[in-house]
Amino acid sequence: MKERAITIVVVLAAILFGLVSAWPHTHLNDDHGDRDAGAAGVAFSVEKISLVHEYRQGVHFYVGTLDLPTPCHNLFSEALVRETYPEQVTLRIQTSVSSPDCTASTTPRTFKTAFQASKEARVGATINSVPVDLEVREISLGEHLSL
Repeated sequence: MKERAITIVVVLAAILFGLVSAWPHTHLNDDHGDRDAGAAGVAFSVEKISLVHEYRQGVHFYVGTLDLPTPCHNLFSEALVRETYPEQVTLRIQTSVSSPDCTASTTPRTFKTAFQASKEARVGATINSVPVDLEVREISLGEHLSL
């Protein structure tokens, strides 16, 4: 009788484990916003960002433009600086949609981010929590980015 109870518990545990493993996790921690299928039903995906960079008096300035799928998409950017040396910095770019009823029309949006860190800081980026590659162009001597 005791062996039968143990067998039943093991079988139920295996079934429960199988159900939990098969459960679709795609929406449980969905920080990707509209990366896969954007709000307003428009797909949005970026693999690389082109940026212009200036380092002046201990401050890094980055400016870039992203082509968003609709005029209703907005951008927010911030720099997360981890206090190591050299600092590890993530340019965190988030998109949002102000209206779900928006016609698909590629719309360029400029973002600007500034942060204090050493010149040797290592910088990476994410869009909607998904890592992306950076293509950085340093500004020419004598030029300044207007933020």
